[in-house]
Amino acid sequence: MWAAVFFSALVQQEPATKEYRDNDLGLIFQYPQEWRLTKTRLGAQFEFLTSEGATARVTITRTPFRESKDQWQSYQRDIEEAARREVLDQTEEELLGVPLLLTRTRYTGPDGIFRQLKGLLYSRTRQKLNFILEAPESAFPGAETSWRGTWSSFRTITGELPVAEGTPETTNPTNPAQEAEREVYTLTDPKGEAAAAGSNRLPETRVEVPGPSGTETIALPEGWTAEPRDAVIVLRHPAVQGTTVLTLSLGDNAFARRVMNNLNREALKRFDTVALRKEESITENQNGAQVLSVLRQGTSPGGNLILLSAVGGQSFGVWSVQYETTDPLKYGEDKPHLDALLAVLARIRS
Repeated sequence: MWAAVFFSALVQQEPATKEYRDNDLGLIFQYPQEWRLTKTRLGAQFEFLTSEGATARVTITRTPFRESKDQWQSYQRDIEEAARREVLDQTEEELLGVPLLLTRTRYTGPDGIFRQLKGLLYSRTRQKLNFILEAPESAFPGAETSWRGTWSSFRTITGELPVAEGTPETTNPTNPAQEAEREVYTLTDPKGEAAAAGSNRLPETRVEVPGPSGTETIALPEGWTAEPRDAVIVLRHPAVQGTTVLTLSLGDNAFARRVMNNLNREALKRFDTVALRKEESITENQNGAQVLSVLRQGTSPGGNLILLSAVGGQSFGVWSVQYETTDPLKYGEDKPHLDALLAVLARIRS
């Protein structure tokens, strides 16, 4: 009898949880039922109170990243430094038998000093788990403990352990459909190559990315890739040293000018002085986008700053690109690739 009572007491003390399931990631885990869950287009966000009464947030997104672990950590450092966040450390742990790549940062916001823990589950899957834990610095240790408390409940929907990205293809991938979709983010467009052979068109690739109304296809010059990240898409080229970010929005050609005005206002806030301003336009690039761009070079509180802001207007949508670097020499080396990007970049109507 006493054993039954003791067991009942233990059961009652077990914290109540709910299940989070993401079919695109192929993952399931349990989280405390008092956490507030908000589903997003790219994943989910959890909010919960720490023991200090502060609000902590965990944002989960999906990313198709397939490059090396070192490249991921390098990209994270570049992004954080471009956002003026202090990178505290970058480490590697293990979850579900595959590497978990972690980056810790610290920054000052309007409401005080915050810390972040960013993680990528480096599994050989079409979409990888990418999370960001954020909380005030004083409450961060407790927030991290709470978030880590969910990790022991992580499991795959199939029940099979994942394998690490880069594992030879002779082993079974976690996602059986992976092979058919493996190159979706770097697929070369044969029409673009054929057109380039007979005209001045630049060779291009077609890439699927998340847009405001669902998955979209965009055109990029050969060599460029796209990595969805939270509400933006990070564009990369092996030879480009600055940071390039793409945003997709609803609207048309007329709305593109309003987007450009907003970019100009935000860009000016970054500068103490602007020594050079150069505005250019493309009546219609090779995929039909009307392009406006403004280059600014000057000084900011952190030193030299070069910003290129550009928008592309089409009848069914608007894209905007922001590129930045602190080194004029790097910009000079990056410029030919940026020119090619603006000459090709467009949303492709399906």
